[in-house]
Amino acid sequence: MRILILATGPTQEKYLQTGMDHYLKRLKNYQPKVEYKEIKIPSKVYSYKDINEIKKAEADTLLTHIDDADYLTILDERGKTYTSTAFANYISSILIRGYKRWVFLIGGPFGFDEAIYLRANHQIALSKMTFTHQMIRLLLLEQIYRAQTILQNQSYHH
Repeated sequence: MRILILATGPTQEKYLQTGMDHYLKRLKNYQPKVEYKEIKIPSKVYSYKDINEIKKAEADTLLTHIDDADYLTILDERGKTYTSTAFANYISSILIRGYKRWVFLIGGPFGFDEAIYLRANHQIALSKMTFTHQMIRLLLLEQIYRAQTILQNQSYHH
């Protein structure tokens, strides 16, 4: 299995990219391999006046990067929250199911269109607090790394 993190649009802050690169490098020592990809949304989409039109256009683009056979977890403020240990157990439970690819999807600033919710296998929230869609990229990578260390009984998580 591969884990693919798809993010809507580019990471704009250098400090976030530095942190993301740090965890992507650390994750290279673990299985499954974790990949990160930013999906370019056509700039004309953001000229739309209606937020629902923006979310629909984003969804149309994002769904072209998700295969029918993928297990899709979306990051959403209404998703299930986990402790770090419970998140590690969740990861372990999905890994044994035999999917070829597990996609974590991070949406844009307005959230997801209904089509994404209908396609998703699971929704998670990394906190009850709200974070920017830029910052959540780093937080997700750190939690996946933390989960790997928990599953390997390593000392990163105390």
